Amino acid sequence: MLRGSITKIFVFFLLFPWWADADVADNGCSLPLMPCPEKVSLVNGYFSFKQEVNIYIEGMSAQRQKVALSRSALQLTRMENLGFKHFNLVQNKNNADLVIIVSHKKERLKKSAEPSRFPRLGDDESYQLSINQVAISIQAHSDFGVLHGLTTLVQLIYDADRNSDTADTYVKTGEHALDLPQLHIEDKPKFKWRGLLIDSVRHFIPLSDIKRQLDGMAAAKLNVFHWHLNDDQGWRFESKRYPKLHQMASDNLYYTQDEIKDVVAYASLLGIRVVPELDVPGHASAIAVAYPELIADKKHYAMQRHWGVFEPVLDVSDAKVYQFIDDLVAEFSLLFPDSFIHIGGDEVNPTQWLNNNNIKRLMMNENLANVEALHHYFNLKVQAILAKYQRKMMGWDEIYHPDLPKDIVIQSWRGLESMNEFTNHGYQGVLSTGFYIDQPQSSAYHYRNHPIANSDVESKESINNYRTWQLTIPRLKGSSVTGLFVLDSKVNGDKTPVYSGYLKLNNNAYQKVSILTPLHNSTLSFLIDSWMGPLRFDLDLTAQATNRVFIGNAFYPLVAQELSAAIEPNIPLAQHLKPKNTHNVLGGEATLWSELVTQENIDLRTWPRLFVIAERLWSQPQINNIDNMYQRLISMDKYAEKILGLQHKLQQRNGFSRLINVRYPEAKVNSLVRLAQLVEPAHYYTRHHIKYLQGKYHQLAALDSFVDFLAVESVELIELYKVIEAYQQGNKSALSTIKLKVKAWQDNQIVLNSFTTQDANLNALIKDIGAFNQTAEHIVELCGDKPVALDNSFSQLSQHLKQLQEQQNETVIAAIPLFQKLLASCQESIK
Repeated sequence: MLRGSITKIFVFFLLFPWWADADVADNGCSLPLMPCPEKVSLVNGYFSFKQEVNIYIEGMSAQRQKVALSRSALQLTRMENLGFKHFNLVQNKNNADLVIIVSHKKERLKKSAEPSRFPRLGDDESYQLSINQVAISIQAHSDFGVLHGLTTLVQLIYDADRNSDTADTYVKTGEHALDLPQLHIEDKPKFKWRGLLIDSVRHFIPLSDIKRQLDGMAAAKLNVFHWHLNDDQGWRFESKRYPKLHQMASDNLYYTQDEIKDVVAYASLLGIRVVPELDVPGHASAIAVAYPELIADKKHYAMQRHWGVFEPVLDVSDAKVYQFIDDLVAEFSLLFPDSFIHIGGDEVNPTQWLNNNNIKRLMMNENLANVEALHHYFNLKVQAILAKYQRKMMGWDEIYHPDLPKDIVIQSWRGLESMNEFTNHGYQGVLSTGFYIDQPQSSAYHYRNHPIANSDVESKESINNYRTWQLTIPRLKGSSVTGLFVLDSKVNGDKTPVYSGYLKLNNNAYQKVSILTPLHNSTLSFLIDSWMGPLRFDLDLTAQATNRVFIGNAFYPLVAQELSAAIEPNIPLAQHLKPKNTHNVLGGEATLWSELVTQENIDLRTWPRLFVIAERLWSQPQINNIDNMYQRLISMDKYAEKILGLQHKLQQRNGFSRLINVRYPEAKVNSLVRLAQLVEPAHYYTRHHIKYLQGKYHQLAALDSFVDFLAVESVELIELYKVIEAYQQGNKSALSTIKLKVKAWQDNQIVLNSFTTQDANLNALIKDIGAFNQTAEHIVELCGDKPVALDNSFSQLSQHLKQLQEQQNETVIAAIPLFQKLLASCQESIK
């Protein structure tokens, strides 16, 4: 009988042996699971998991037991080879194939089940999963630990199922079975706050789509759903006390109180807390439409359709505003049982405050020196209202003030530098910078991001022989990003130069960069992760060439001017988190803002990428091998679609099909799917800014173009990258694989050229892809053992790729860097 998954744990290693890393055991995950468990012990032997499973459960609440078994059974029935039928509940654990025991720490009677209470911050989510020859057992101290244990078990079964040989999976009785490896897992989360924010305001997200994301969250072991319910562009919560909010400011797209109760109950049964956000005092344009008398500038307001930060702000001098908030908190408290209510508090435009005479008088009477003090005055009053209803305050960076109680939670969109400041002062923090999934970003970037980072770095670095540049990155919308770059050089004993670099962006502190060496043609390339994404700077040290920077995959021009004035010889680095304060970091939250997200592409923007962030928040920080992560992510991509029922693949096909108006659309849709393997949405806010310049940056603009249904990352290119690495490392047979890929792209180009779509940008992209395919073909030919004589020299081919790359479009030909890498390798080998 074929021995399940352990003999094929590294299935990608078998397909691409060059993926195997010598240090996977040290900083990767030894099982094809995501998130990776804390401790895994493998034992020789197997357990036969059959189509009918006897199950014994002790100590679990009846409601969660019912939901957990139905969900697990549904997922098992979706396995291609298992043929699962059902669970049989048995009364004797000695007769069970699967034993589940919840040992409540505070229960006197072992068999007394815990009531199905709502999850709370700090719940024990640990579990132990053991598989021996006789049975599978899951032990936990709460329902929530059992849910996570079942999630891990289903992933193990899926891996065995997808690697099984159906001809060899029947035992002597004729019953279908899968062999699971004997093992013991002890697992618990690194962080107790592991969340996803969904913005239901800018584009309304129906309940069915919300619940599907909750299903995915549970499978990723996330435990907080942060629900953004009001903003400038709408009010999505039915208020009994202030009905004009949803009647006048929702376009009739809102959640009734019964629907909210339903979502809260649904999430609770999955072990997920629901934290609502009541965004005050800014982002108040929707409130202004319904109740303009509560706004600092009292006038008529129309619905705000555009994206951005606007002037309407609550009148903090008016007692009616605090009664308004009190009444809403009362309603929230009846619907949302969680102990936290998020008050927003970010991006407050002070214009109306500064022009309001009553507010000026308030500031004078209360000795409030500036708008920051005024904002804090407001927050103190809101905090008191929350305390009245036994709720704790949560808000964005801007609410931070040393006079607020320490039990609040501050969510950081400004980054680790900001979060380290308030967590060092005793406040609890949740990191969102680096986890913005509404922005297209690579999974590797998210994976490198960690809520606890640089907790032991020095605060200053000494430099000696240095040069300094003033850098400017012009953005398509808004002010430029500015910075200072300091290059320090030292000489080794063998007389070779060693370079160190330090970069300061906007008002942030200096950070050390990664220098890409050696310097090539007087061009220095360096890398750094920022709030915008991963940055790659190409800086010409002679000022003879054009400089550039890539924000992720998106090209931006770079203006660089070397400064002659000296700077301090000690570089002050970003404030680090003191080790004694790491307990103040609760975890992190991915954020899905919905300017460019609708119900038609929400899964495509969220999955499978959210598994990567979930692992960063669940698993130990030493689990950080990026190649190993991508191996497992590719598997999770299929798992999310086939087993969990997430719709990222379906949404892409549905979106592409609407672009085509031909008699036989299926072949055309397939050609667009293959095209999508070569391209990605432009990273950072590039798409937002382009839409702003086009006058399409608003709520009524259609999101129905090719780029709206592109996956953030191409699995095809992730795999091809490793093939090119193999070629660089001497595996010349890898070139054949590359050649076959390029041939397939060329064949698909013939189909693409045969039709036009309703998307003008897509038609232009198809033309660019044709030019890229020709260049890729020439590069592969030049790299062959017997290079074909071509008119295109290495420099010409490089220039072709560069021209295609240095465009600012909503789509990016993501395959270009791979062939730049291949071209450079071939050129070096000829030398």
